[in-house]
Amino acid sequence: MKSKRILNTRQWLNPKSSSDTGAISVTATAEAYGVEAEVVIRDCARQITLDFSFCGKTELKQRTVKLNKIITDITRLRDSLPEAFEAYREMKDDE
Repeated sequence: MKSKRILNTRQWLNPKSSSDTGAISVTATAEAYGVEAEVVIRDCARQITLDFSFCGKTELKQRTVKLNKIITDITRLRDSLPEAFEAYREMKDDE
């Protein structure tokens, strides 16, 4: 069966000096029956797999919307962390 790997990445989420483990893998492969695409996020003993596979234009649009929603919320989380840390520090100082 023919296939064409379009994307295949993996990167560690923490610096080498950290004892924390974690990685993200992203793959997209064109197959005879459709596109296989997924994101796998691993952190310590936990793992999630987000599936973005599809075989038609409607599904492609749905997967794009799904991915954009995830990107939006992860960006919001990233942007909220400094404020959350400041709130934490204020609560800690009140103790």
